[in-house]
Amino acid sequence: MRVAEAVGGGQPGSADRSDEAVLRRGLAAFAELGYAHTTVRELARRIGVNHNFMGDRFGSKLGFWYAVVDFAVSEAELSYGDDAVLPADGSLPDEELLREVVRHFYRTAAHHPHLHRLFAEEAAHESERLAYLFEKYIDPSVRRLRPLLTRLSRAGRLPRASQHVLFFAVIGPTLGMTHAPLARRLGRPDDPSITDLERYADRLADVVLAGLLTEPPA
Repeated sequence: MRVAEAVGGGQPGSADRSDEAVLRRGLAAFAELGYAHTTVRELARRIGVNHNFMGDRFGSKLGFWYAVVDFAVSEAELSYGDDAVLPADGSLPDEELLREVVRHFYRTAAHHPHLHRLFAEEAAHESERLAYLFEKYIDPSVRRLRPLLTRLSRAGRLPRASQHVLFFAVIGPTLGMTHAPLARRLGRPDDPSITDLERYADRLADVVLAGLLTEPPA
């Protein structure tokens, strides 16, 4: 059962406040504990419902997980959508377009750290959940970016590396936004504001791209 069936629509606006609270608390639980260690009893405790709620409303823990993911991705897209990041009119040079894509991705991680932590957790285990994330969300995004990366590689602006290498070179630094305990131990201030995190995300994008982008060949 997907979120559209469970909460009456596929978009965040179709869920009332109590539905949104349930899904956000579920997201936090899955991100913090991982799917395997998130029991139905723990979910019920965190959400504040009885232990029958999950089965009655979503069919199973897995059904609830699907609902949480679909809701969280829809909410991230609605609040920080990427329609303007990849303009189809060629109005941005490829280098600047890549810079906007990476900056946007890091800012999204800053605004939605639990969602990115959930993706990172699921990426470590072969499962039907990873298959779902890859087929519905990850692969379409990678396919959309592939022509841009290919053009930059052919122009000598990006290393001639496999695209999965470039993918992980960009994905890895999101730890700075999603793994706060480690970030604090490495010197990031406690409890940064969202403005501080956006500034950090932009700086992180600059550092990553300074290492990836090369000068055009003479």
